[in-house]
Amino acid sequence: MPIHNTKITQYIKEYDIKAEYLVFSESCHSVADAAKAVDVSPEDFVKNICFVDKSKKNYENEKNNITNNDNNNNDNTSNNLIVAIVKGEDKADANKIASVVNLPIAAELRGFLFN
Repeated sequence: MPIHNTKITQYIKEYDIKAEYLVFSESCHSVADAAKAVDVSPEDFVKNICFVDKSKKNYENEKNNITNNDNNNNDNTSNNLIVAIVKGEDKADANKIASVVNLPIAAELRGFLFN
């Protein structure tokens, strides 16, 4: 079993979390795929959608190979991981997620719905 699977199962057991960690033999690219694999409904799932905050300032720094440490950037709003946890049957709207965390959204994600 890969180490991340072991760590997750140990965490669930250590903190007595009422959850079941499932590992599928086939890749599941949607909640519908995962629900079908274990013969349950999508309502039994949650999904997470991950974004990385890329402010324009940070994009320019990356383009010029400057790291946050190189330019004494004290802006803690760039390069943050943003995770939206959504009910399995719901869609995640990239615009709504961006507005909730008060961050701009990349043009290629505007109007995008994650199924």
